[in-house]
Amino acid sequence: MLSGSRRILAADWTGPVAVGLVALVAVLATINPAHFGPGVTVDESFNTAQGYFLTEAAGAYGWAMLHPASQLEVAQSALNDHPPLARWGIGISEQVGRRIVAPENPTAPYSLARARIASAVEFAVLVCLIGFVATRWYGRPAGWVAAISLLVMPRVFGHAHIASLESMMNLTYAAAILSVAHFWDHEAPPSKRVACLTGVLFGLALLSKVQAIFIPIPIALWALLRWRHRAIVPVAVWGMAGLFVFYAGWPHLWDAPFDHLMKYLGRTTERIELQNWYLGQQFADRMTPWHYPLVMFAITVPVGVHLLSLIGVAELRKTFTKFPREVLLLGAIALPLLVFSLPGTPIYDGVRLFLVVYPLWAIFAGRGGQLGLDWLRTRMSVGKSNGFLAGFLLLQAYGIVFLAPCWLSYYNLTVGGLRGADRLGLERTYWSDSVTHDLLEKALDEIPDGSTLYVAPVLHQFQLDEMLAQEPLLAQHDIQLQPYQGAPLGARDYLLVYYRRANLDVTPDENWRIISEVRRENVPLAGVYQAP
Repeated sequence: MLSGSRRILAADWTGPVAVGLVALVAVLATINPAHFGPGVTVDESFNTAQGYFLTEAAGAYGWAMLHPASQLEVAQSALNDHPPLARWGIGISEQVGRRIVAPENPTAPYSLARARIASAVEFAVLVCLIGFVATRWYGRPAGWVAAISLLVMPRVFGHAHIASLESMMNLTYAAAILSVAHFWDHEAPPSKRVACLTGVLFGLALLSKVQAIFIPIPIALWALLRWRHRAIVPVAVWGMAGLFVFYAGWPHLWDAPFDHLMKYLGRTTERIELQNWYLGQQFADRMTPWHYPLVMFAITVPVGVHLLSLIGVAELRKTFTKFPREVLLLGAIALPLLVFSLPGTPIYDGVRLFLVVYPLWAIFAGRGGQLGLDWLRTRMSVGKSNGFLAGFLLLQAYGIVFLAPCWLSYYNLTVGGLRGADRLGLERTYWSDSVTHDLLEKALDEIPDGSTLYVAPVLHQFQLDEMLAQEPLLAQHDIQLQPYQGAPLGARDYLLVYYRRANLDVTPDENWRIISEVRRENVPLAGVYQAP
């Protein structure tokens, strides 16, 4: 009989929880934009301000916030471009954090460092979920491998540092798909109760971000192919439960629900045109070549993780009917990539729009890791097999170690890393995360106090105000930020550039004096320069 400590180590949840805790600590240690974390990114002001507004309104209303009229009044004052679940998480994170950590800038209404904790927690929970599901399906080694594979994906790890909607969307998308794959895995269709409970998770995904609209299609097709007409009732119950949660959780829909829903869905296709940089060319978002999502997915996951996932998928070629759960996961991975490959579909910002496929891909890495370990154990001892697999996974962590904190600039070895990707004309950075504290600190040691720092590119009117509010160094040196608007700069003028080449209309050359730069693999991602 196992002792208490051995029972814990042998439990299904031990590996996933251990990796999840490592993920949480690793993100929290590198999350503050005023210290070691990514710089203030372009969209964080919208999400953090809205999260702050929602939680402040809840505090002002008190228990009256539970009344539908209060909910509706708050919703009418909010920015309803996205559902509120992720922003509630950001706001609660900021409110809780301010009671624990003193603000970097007491004059700012909220702290971005505290708001980012929500994404860190969501990522850690997602790592646990992926690892636990892989453990239940394939065994404990698979759980360890799946959780670690997700942890070492730099693009996902990077988004876990940012107060955005992506980490919540990743979590709820994975939970909605995996709950159906796990609890509907029987010869007979699920009961109405099971369908309803799993539908609640679909509703939470709808409350996170618009990518949740991908979820019903693979689930409905998968269920109908398995059970034919017997799938109609559980799929309908599942869908209605999700829509009820979506409607109940977003008071904006209570007033003119159809009109507001159509406007929300329309924003995804009728928004302002954005630019995308791909293979050395600038494309309007709708004109980006169809293969962009497939290529970007292939080159932004560590090669070793891809290899393990492909091993995990390879066995499916024998017969799909023996692996219904895996077929559903493949459908949930393939659909977003397919939709964003369709001509005329807007695509931009690296892999952000289809980031939801990455966590599910880690499940297959867990399966491949288990199969690989079984093969190794037929040729060497258990200890050597485990050590070989652990060393292999450790190598995949290169990106999260050596690109820190610019994880959104990661490319894998198939294109020669970031340096090779730059030579191929791929985007270096897209969300200004490379404008780090270290970059500004070195620049401000030389730039006179009270100077004006021109910034390029500037994508919206709140971007520079947010940088000033969240980076105390700028206020301490009385630095003024101004958008660079294309006019020639004088010889005593200073320019801050982050290399989002899709929108960059100035590129400092050898005639500009480098004051400070952020480089990874010798590729400049951001810099402060003095005009020639």
